[in-house]
Amino acid sequence: MIGSGFGVTSNDLDLFSYDSGNGALSFQGNHFATLNTDSGFVISEDIIF
Repeated sequence: MIGSGFGVTSNDLDLFSYDSGNGALSFQGNHFATLNTDSGFVISEDIIF
């Protein structure tokens, strides 16, 4: 995921959450994407600003 233009910076990574059980990716508690549960997604590695 590319964060450019999204209005957040690398200091805001803690505002994202990912539930590997159901694939829900959220920002400030607002679910905005569903990823495959076997994607191996890691917020600190897969969100690029």
